[in-house]
Amino acid sequence: MSRKLILPGISATIPPLNVVWDIETGELSGPDAGLLHAHIKAQVEQGYVIGNPYPSTYEINDPLHSMADMALVLSLKWVVPEDLSKHLPQVQEDDLNTIAGSDGFEAPIEIIH
Repeated sequence: MSRKLILPGISATIPPLNVVWDIETGELSGPDAGLLHAHIKAQVEQGYVIGNPYPSTYEINDPLHSMADMALVLSLKWVVPEDLSKHLPQVQEDDLNTIAGSDGFEAPIEIIH
């Protein structure tokens, strides 16, 4: 199943991405296939990506054949389309963590998405 992805960058300094991705074969084609291949290779070599809630780490193995892995890799630089974003890790609305200050006392912090 091939799908064309034309994705805006997450900031003005990141150019849009224009690729065709076949999840069954793992093939990438289109004008930015080389760029996405290089990005995927770097992330797979690292073995994980950092995502929401920051700084959470998520293991990735095969972005070319996994919607969840591809969504994570794309989310580092590009706006992920809605149908792929549902494969991103879901963050609970009531996320609350604590942080220890220099005095050793813990204070709650709210994770803002």
